[in-house]
Amino acid sequence: MMARRLVTLGFVVLGSGLASGCALTVDRIRLDYTPQANVQKMEQADSVIVRVSVDDIRNRKDRVSSKKNSYEMEMAAIVAENDLTELVKYAVNSELQSWFSTRRRARDRKG
Repeated sequence: MMARRLVTLGFVVLGSGLASGCALTVDRIRLDYTPQANVQKMEQADSVIVRVSVDDIRNRKDRVSSKKNSYEMEMAAIVAENDLTELVKYAVNSELQSWFSTRRRARDRKG
């Protein structure tokens, strides 16, 4: 009788551990960017023209990290729900536009 209870308890513990499987399931996260507030404009930089281009050379574009077990071995992936190249491009453009007094782009320049 005691052996049966121990076996049952073992299965319950094993089953609950496998069911939760935190380190074995892929996590999905949404990354956002909030531009800095009250940025001082750089008036002397009015003549600067900047074009932002982002090229993501990673194999897996959506993967941002991975879970690790207690031995520091990589387990399941942590992936982004949104497009990271567009997020980085938006973040850099937002900061540049807030630093410069005008919103000029290379294609807007004549001549």
